[in-house]
Amino acid sequence: MLQARSQGVDVVSIATLYQDYPVVLIVPEDSDITTPGDLSGRTVGVPGPFGETYFGLLAMLDAAGLTDADVTIEHIGYTQQAALSSGHVDAVMGFVNNDVPQLEATRLDVRAIGLGADVPLVGISLGVAGDLIDADPEALRGLVTAVGRAVADIAASPERAVEASRDFIPGTLTTDQEQVALDTVTATVPLYGDVTGTWGAQDDATWNAMADFLLTTGLITSPVSAPEAHTNAFIASE
Repeated sequence: MLQARSQGVDVVSIATLYQDYPVVLIVPEDSDITTPGDLSGRTVGVPGPFGETYFGLLAMLDAAGLTDADVTIEHIGYTQQAALSSGHVDAVMGFVNNDVPQLEATRLDVRAIGLGADVPLVGISLGVAGDLIDADPEALRGLVTAVGRAVADIAASPERAVEASRDFIPGTLTTDQEQVALDTVTATVPLYGDVTGTWGAQDDATWNAMADFLLTTGLITSPVSAPEAHTNAFIASE
């Protein structure tokens, strides 16, 4: 979102879907890496120098007092399981609600290490073209309300969410695939935060901190203020 705004693309976040940033550091269960600070001199795999996993790596290193010069970053594509199990890398960056369940499904024993409480990154959000904000506000308000209701339903019953998705998944789910899907949904629920209150609300402090971090690291090329990046106009009040 901030990268798009920095490049002149008119896109605005209208709700934060994940209240917690979903990226974690993933290591083998028997690894001696227990905190981000243990990464000095180690090799970390990321799909590439882009996206949430890369942002998460840079923010995690910064919070731990390290830089990308203190580690070896390998661009491994989406081969986390092979890279980790073969010992090609010491750790990988991935999503706690996708990569961790997928790795565990391959019988690879792994541990997830959080990025830290002070990492200045906004979770995954719902973004829309800026011109829609004035053109069709009621539709956007309805969209946020509908997604909020769906999130609450998923949180209340991950099993029903998996069952409801069957009609939209090509082929037949095996028992193992169904279990991975359930594990993924179950791991997603905590990321939603409190679904009983005003779901999706965003705050200027987090957005500004993220903008400052991305600007400092060169991931965006011009400043973006919080009011440019997000709005709470379509969040239902309690």
